[in-house]
Amino acid sequence: MSESVSLGSFDPSLVALSFLISVFGSWCGLTCAGRARRRTGGASVVWLLAAAVSIGGGAIWSMHFIGMLAYQSGTVYTLDIKVTVLSLLLAIVASAIGMTLAIRITGVAGYVVGGLVTGGGVCVMHYTGMSAMKMTGAMQWRPTVVGISIVIAVVAATLALYFALNLRRTSVMIVAAVVMGLGVCAMHYTGMFAMVVHPSTEHLDLATASAGTDPFSLAMPIFGISSILMLLLLFAGLFDESGLDERDGDLEPAG
Repeated sequence: MSESVSLGSFDPSLVALSFLISVFGSWCGLTCAGRARRRTGGASVVWLLAAAVSIGGGAIWSMHFIGMLAYQSGTVYTLDIKVTVLSLLLAIVASAIGMTLAIRITGVAGYVVGGLVTGGGVCVMHYTGMSAMKMTGAMQWRPTVVGISIVIAVVAATLALYFALNLRRTSVMIVAAVVMGLGVCAMHYTGMFAMVVHPSTEHLDLATASAGTDPFSLAMPIFGISSILMLLLLFAGLFDESGLDERDGDLEPAG
């Protein structure tokens, strides 16, 4: 077995792209979550699901997927599509459950419980998504760094839920979206640092290895599709504005 690769290089353009989609997904999620909280009944549920898709699918999963492609370990890999789709569903479900708990449990406890569930779900999504990489090498993990990534995920998720359910003014929401994007990226790249790859030709057949995966050919469609879907959600919100009770102020305590 050849020398291990603890942390390969990262493509700067894909790292920047991962940050941009995380911020955009966070901003869209904050907007949808605000509508969910100010609505009742079925409309509230619809906007809550929209927020979960934006934060879980856009801010978290799309960022993770593009950030994963930005990693250049020096080994050839392909992606298991079923496991990749599973990681997407995990991110959306965790975000939906976390926001629901944060809404239904009053006070700080709601954000803490919701943050634990969402942060834990994000970590499961991340390491499930990483397991989808079938590479010419053996993947191992540094337990201490994995633990740090879990702490970052829980803290970031807790803050994200507080922002999502309290922020009102657009200018403040943009700042919050940047903070959320930074938190998601911090968790992801910390998790990437936890990975150790031992290059080998024993873990992938040579025919597949010779084909490999082109990062840009996968990253750009993910970025484009995610952005279009979130833009459609924001566009749909324009038709919902008339029924919202817009009040002044940056923050309004939830619960």
